Amino acid sequence: MQRNASSSRAKPTNYPALSLRLCLDKALAMIDAMPDAEVFLPVEEFAALAGYEGFNTNSAPKGFVAALRHFGLLEKQPTTRNLRLAAAVRAAAGAGRERLARLVAESVARPACYQAMFRRFAVLPGRAAVEQALTADGMGARQARLIAGAFLQDWALAESLGVKPGALLPEAANDAAEPTGGACESILLPAGTSLRLVFSGIPTAEQWKFLRDYAALKAA
Repeated sequence: MQRNASSSRAKPTNYPALSLRLCLDKALAMIDAMPDAEVFLPVEEFAALAGYEGFNTNSAPKGFVAALRHFGLLEKQPTTRNLRLAAAVRAAAGAGRERLARLVAESVARPACYQAMFRRFAVLPGRAAVEQALTADGMGARQARLIAGAFLQDWALAESLGVKPGALLPEAANDAAEPTGGACESILLPAGTSLRLVFSGIPTAEQWKFLRDYAALKAA
């Protein structure tokens, strides 16, 4: 997870500035407005279809485009700046709940900051706990509020579609989240195995470092 403790705003290159729910709402509406959803469009036209104006002078459309990239919902035409919605989004349009659930399952755990939270929490946490965990990882307070709100909204979206976000992490097949509350994290050991830690509270960044160093020492 990239750190930027001094900033008070979410950086589109580091964090999704919008929730997956909002991205999908806008993306599916864009498809309805497009003559041909498979055509690549100049980035300015692409953002305009989502309701944004002034791509070169306004941060909002840039944040939207960046958020689509974070969630894997965007395709870029080689050698140009032209964009189109990813094939999975185009396929989900009007295809029903099952296809939408599959799309959410593929997208919700892609951002690095979301992955860190899914590893830390085994069940849906409160907003204050997520904000505390994000700031402990070096995120500014205002950033943490924005990201926490989007993250919890997207976790709820996933659960409403029958998707278990924690099971979507790369190592989930061999390291499923325990059905308990609190904080959890997997620590990679030098031998290539992992150690999973579960706590009732939210360890600070310094505590996580101590635990990682201790695990590495014991495994040496």
